[in-house]
Amino acid sequence: MIWKSDLGIVFVAIYVDDCYCIVTGRALDKIEKMMQTQTKNVEPFSITITKGTSDYLGCELVFSKDKMKAWLGEPRVMKNIKRKFGELVKNAQNYKTPETPGIELRKSMTDYPKLSIKEHKTYRPGVDMLLYQMKHSRPDIAVRELDKPTPAVLKEIKRVMKFALDTANYRLRIEPTSLDNEKWTMVRYSDSDWAGDKDIRLRVSGFVIFLLGVPISFKSKQQRSVALSSGEAEYVALSEAPKEIKFVYQTLTSMG
Repeated sequence: MIWKSDLGIVFVAIYVDDCYCIVTGRALDKIEKMMQTQTKNVEPFSITITKGTSDYLGCELVFSKDKMKAWLGEPRVMKNIKRKFGELVKNAQNYKTPETPGIELRKSMTDYPKLSIKEHKTYRPGVDMLLYQMKHSRPDIAVRELDKPTPAVLKEIKRVMKFALDTANYRLRIEPTSLDNEKWTMVRYSDSDWAGDKDIRLRVSGFVIFLLGVPISFKSKQQRSVALSSGEAEYVALSEAPKEIKFVYQTLTSMG
């Protein structure tokens, strides 16, 4: 949420299932006083203000001394992955990439073996933990969840777990490359495979958007339609990012 007044611009980051939000902007002292005054006699609503933030929705935010850059990570999620799966992948070899290059994952059909109940208890929680971390701070460990996984798929998930644990100190760096008086620049990268899903021949496309050198939005998603060529798949992927760019542009223009 963005609020603009004579006091300046205020950004409020709210999570729908949480009562904790981040407020940042200009003239924060005046805004804080106004918020406390307006909510003082409103029951049962009340507000508690804590200056500065280091944790939000399980994400840890570490700032440099000059506050010019920060690192976003999720050490608690990594601790849970290590506690639950550390012994399982402890003796696995070290990997330089989270995913096996060129691998083709398939659902378990008649010609493919299925996971046992015990293996499913490893697969499902493991995918959930990895996806949660990927969504906030580790887009490099994006995994594809299959509703009918095979032992080969489980093996690949274990590889991603091993890579994530070996790189537990990795963080998403937030460091603007431009000064306040310079022009704000936005860079977008997009890509797509072609019929990456060998079961239903759908493609996966993705994009990442950088503002002042900082990744502000990233997405990887299986598309709904079947592309007849790799060129068509690339064009569809190319059309996804501008939808997000439009939202970012409207946000920036509202700042004046």
